[in-house]
Amino acid sequence: MPGFNEMAGLYGKYRVLRFKTSVIFVNLEEIPLNAIVFPSNFDLGANYSQVQSQFGNSFSKYRYLSPKGGMDRATIVTPWLSARQIVGTDSVYLDDDYSANTNTSPTNNSYINVAIWTGNTSLLSNGVGVQIVITCEVRFSETLHNITSPDPPGLHPELKQSSSDEVDVLTAQFNSVLQQVRSQTPK
Repeated sequence: MPGFNEMAGLYGKYRVLRFKTSVIFVNLEEIPLNAIVFPSNFDLGANYSQVQSQFGNSFSKYRYLSPKGGMDRATIVTPWLSARQIVGTDSVYLDDDYSANTNTSPTNNSYINVAIWTGNTSLLSNGVGVQIVITCEVRFSETLHNITSPDPPGLHPELKQSSSDEVDVLTAQFNSVLQQVRSQTPK
């Protein structure tokens, strides 16, 4: 994702707040196909039967692709989908399981599934051309010092805590200079 590495270098954690997807399908087969894009809060893996049940999902977007040479192209664009909509709870904004260090993935994920379904047992021989663009809104936060060692003491001298003895010495020096200035000022 463009810019992620740069932002990850400045922050320690991230959380995906919402996302949208644009998918272009081109059917290269001699048979019609169904193309579908849908979000989920579980990984389908190789469980293809779940794809068939997602055609009724209110967040699903799907198109019918004619055989090659006909209306064989389609673009599916999802609206912005918040992680809260997919998971069904506001905990995605607070729970640490929905955020991660910038070099790992969260424990709980939201998924965008892109699938082709023939509607029967036909195997694809030529395939389908697919172009996918996912746009995300990500919140970065800084908790890096919770997971790494603190900065060395000399790195931020302006933040150095003064001891009470140092404060007393500085106060005495200030009072001495103030007396000298007052004694030289005409009355």
